[in-house]
Amino acid sequence: MTDSVGSLLASNLHPQRQIQALWTHEQAERQRYRLTAFHFLSFDTATSRLLTVLGMECEARLEVLGALAGTMEMPSPRCQGGTRGLTSLVQNDEPVSAARRQFSKTIAAAKRAQQFYEAMCDSNTALALQAFLHDGFHQKRAEYRVLLEHFETLRLPGS
Repeated sequence: MTDSVGSLLASNLHPQRQIQALWTHEQAERQRYRLTAFHFLSFDTATSRLLTVLGMECEARLEVLGALAGTMEMPSPRCQGGTRGLTSLVQNDEPVSAARRQFSKTIAAAKRAQQFYEAMCDSNTALALQAFLHDGFHQKRAEYRVLLEHFETLRLPGS
């Protein structure tokens, strides 16, 4: 578990705060997958589709979180702060190299997401969230493995 995740969860989050933290996390994950899928669209459509599907899984978890909040008689989670806009991968760099670097960052973020869910599972005190967190952890672990496997087979022009 990373220090920032550990310190966040050390406060033993109230279920409403847990749901909000999960919501914020999934929103950021969805945005990251959408952005990266967009950038891969012109290089590798299979990679773009994979990233799009992973973003759709984030959307599904967001829907479940909203429903969970309702069953726990809590206000619906909401976005906090702004979301990042689309930015170019290319900054005085070859587009293919930039795309590969972006995919590596996506893998690293997937590992952090897995650790986040693991930490949330470990600190959870709400029975109503237990199944969601358990499923989310296993999904994030599988997501990380799929991204690693895909990266090994990634064939970009000029690579």
